[in-house]
Amino acid sequence: MQTPNTALKTYKQGVLAFSLFFALFYGAIGIILPFLNIHFRQIGFSGVQISSLLVLGLIIQISMVSQLGFWFDNSPRKRIILTFAVLALALTMAFLPIARHYLPILILYVMNYTIGMITGSVAVNLSYQAGTHPSGGTNRFGSMRLWGSVGFSVMALLGGILMEKKGILLNDFIYILLQLSLAAVIFWVIPQQSFAHEGAADSPDSPSGFKQVIKMVFNNRYLWMTVLALAMTDTLNDGIRAFEPVFMKELGISTAVIGLVSTLGALVEIPVLFWGGRILEKLGTNKLVIAVIAFDLIRRFFVWLLPMPGVVMAASILNAVSFPVRLLVTIYLVNTFIPKRFTTTANGFISVALYGLGYIFSNAVCGLIYDYFGPRQNYLFWSALAFLALLLAVTAGKPPQKQGLEHSLHPAAEL
Repeated sequence: MQTPNTALKTYKQGVLAFSLFFALFYGAIGIILPFLNIHFRQIGFSGVQISSLLVLGLIIQISMVSQLGFWFDNSPRKRIILTFAVLALALTMAFLPIARHYLPILILYVMNYTIGMITGSVAVNLSYQAGTHPSGGTNRFGSMRLWGSVGFSVMALLGGILMEKKGILLNDFIYILLQLSLAAVIFWVIPQQSFAHEGAADSPDSPSGFKQVIKMVFNNRYLWMTVLALAMTDTLNDGIRAFEPVFMKELGISTAVIGLVSTLGALVEIPVLFWGGRILEKLGTNKLVIAVIAFDLIRRFFVWLLPMPGVVMAASILNAVSFPVRLLVTIYLVNTFIPKRFTTTANGFISVALYGLGYIFSNAVCGLIYDYFGPRQNYLFWSALAFLALLLAVTAGKPPQKQGLEHSLHPAAEL
């Protein structure tokens, strides 16, 4: 049992540690991810080959992530597991850009993509729980996660310049350094209380425990319908994002400017993450979800109408408005309707497994559309399916009133 002073000290350390975690984790992604598909295109990969890397990675994620999340929820060695996951990210990416043949690239990419998605999902839950003030104040999740946007924006800008001048290998080297630094943060900086084991008495200890979590999700009509509507728009965006840098390149936009677009997008995320919790509290999940899906539908449809460089870049940057909102609403819903000891399992199922089905569909279809009809038609396809997601969000209705979130998401609490 911690004393009030010790609990406050742990809280402060946790907020700072997870802010650094997100800065390094998303900084590493920013230095290379926006340019990796450009690299694959440069070495001769087709649109279908590029999309197949994501699709196969997602199939593995779906088959593993929920059970891995359940295992992580009940493991007393969370710090060690997370540290080795980050080291595995560094190792797989070390060899990926120097490979030239499809099979080794497929193996390395799938391993890196799968481990990265699971690591990010775990970190969201751990940071949310670490952001709860010991005196019952507001939750600091948004203010911690926004440092990921800062890290991504800085590194994406640098990454575009470096790839334009030096090629992708220097970006890869910086990625490895950032992941090694992240491993050190996990092992030495994040407080032990953030990895506290709930105990066997409070957690399911049989396969029925995992089924219990899935049942919790689907027994709540509002929860599963809202999450599915969010998943549809997020996953469809993923298919667009996979080919958007390539589309920009074909429109004559330089790699450095593509990096600048990623940077601007990440910078837009910062105020949305900071104020998103308050907006969520004011509007409620139902109105906010409908608004963000409608916004996504309009901005993507405009690219189809006017496929010009400026319009494509603006639509890409504005993804930074909707992405944080979907993240905040999803973590809000999980922590509202799912018991704390099951949140990693539930979040893994929702944000990786459930979303993963949409990622497979959108990346596979967008790859085919890119090869046979051109990248512009991806935006029309996306707009049609986004309209279906909007109808689903409207049909979900209002959330149940009997349950509420213990702590709000907006980051205005005093440290």
